[in-house]
Amino acid sequence: MCSSDLSTSLMARSKSFEGVSLGLTASVVGAELSGSTNTNSTNGGGTTNSNGTLGKVAEILALDLSYGFATGSNGIISIGASYTPGKAKFGTGAFTDTNTGGTSDTSNANGSIKDPYTIYIAPTYVVSKDSALYAKVGYSHADVNVTSSGTTTVSSYTSKLDGWTYAIGRSEEHTSEL
Repeated sequence: MCSSDLSTSLMARSKSFEGVSLGLTASVVGAELSGSTNTNSTNGGGTTNSNGTLGKVAEILALDLSYGFATGSNGIISIGASYTPGKAKFGTGAFTDTNTGGTSDTSNANGSIKDPYTIYIAPTYVVSKDSALYAKVGYSHADVNVTSSGTTTVSSYTSKLDGWTYAIGRSEEHTSEL
């Protein structure tokens, strides 16, 4: 995941990156799903093999809200959350069913990620009054939905993705004329 942050202060502060910050984050996310099954029919229909993949890299924008606590002359510990309203599509793919009788059917599948959010802590080193370096550790969550058209067995599938976020980066404060 790649991240670029722009933030602006919501209140007067005595030190850069300290206090409340509201930002806009641009990220790149990627997802790929693949699967296969082998099913034996109990009514003499033979074996059905199904397989397929879908995936894509997508760009998303998120809102970020954090609070930075001073920890020394150049140190800040930020606690925050980011949220992406809506959903991002991550691809369209084809799934094929083939049975031992020689017949096959291909269906299309579409995938999307909905309402991803992250809760994080970010130790930060202030390089100058407008620039800082940070390391970020957090918990992330998103809803994944896969739908298909055709006669394959996947008609709709919803799951939750949960995991850890690790990031390093540079943050810039743009405070002139705000």
